[in-house]
Parts: sequence; C-alpha cells; structure tokens
Amino acid sequence: MRATSRSGTRRTQGGTTDDGDDAAQTERTDGHDPYDRRRELTRLIALWPQELDDTSLAGQARLLSRLRRALRIERQRGLAGNWTYDLARHARLLRAYRSELSNFNARLGNTNAAVNAPQLNGAGRPSTATPRGWRGSTSAP
Repeated sequence: MRATSRSGTRRTQGGTTDDGDDAAQTERTDGHDPYDRRRELTRLIALWPQELDDTSLAGQARLLSRLRRALRIERQRGLAGNWTYDLARHARLLRAYRSELSNFNARLGNTNAAVNAPQLNGAGRPSTATPRGWRGSTSAP
C-alpha cells in the first residue's frame, strides 16, 4: 500500500522513500555533508569574523595552530575520562583540521600528505626552532 504525504514523500510498507533527486538522497544517507568552513569553524572554536575571512598563508597557519590546540585539549579530555568530552565534537574537529591542512598544503603546492603546517610561536609568526627528530645533514658520513 502506498500513500503520499503533503511533502511529496511516498510511504510504503518497507519505509519511506523521497521523490527527490538521487544525488540529494545519496548525500543525506551517507552521513558526510560537504565541509562548510564558516559553519563548522564557528561552531568548533571561537573566532573573530576577520580571522575566519583571513585567507593568507599566515592566517591559515594560525587557524591550523588553533585547531591543533583544540584537538589536543579534546583528546586529553577523552583520555582522562572527563565528563565534558564529546566524541562528536572530536570527530568534527579532526575533520575540520584535515580539511584545512589539505587546503593549506594545496596552496603551498605540497603533494605529500605527511607535510604539516609550520609551527607558530606565541606571536603568531613561524617558529625558528628546529623540528623534533632533526639530526642535521642527511648525507651519509
């Protein structure tokens, strides 16, 4: 038996089916909405509008630094068993970080996924400290 509601949704014995576009249906059922930078970042971390609109490399590096910090804090909450830990927030932070990092690497022209954004010091400038694990020259002795 079939019935149609006012919204255009057909009801069958097995459940409901939408009469809409197949692509729109696929987007809703796979659980992965496209990444909306403005919406996601304002929900995850506190940002001023000018920080969100800053598309310079330094601005993106500062944003990546803030996302890394938020991820680190959320991870520590989870490991400590803190009642404020939110798995969904952690997943959204990770998704936003990965998306912003891939955009940053694409702007730099890096094709290697292992390349991370430059570390920033407290003033928001790239750090001059040597990376961990760096042993100097790579030539054999």
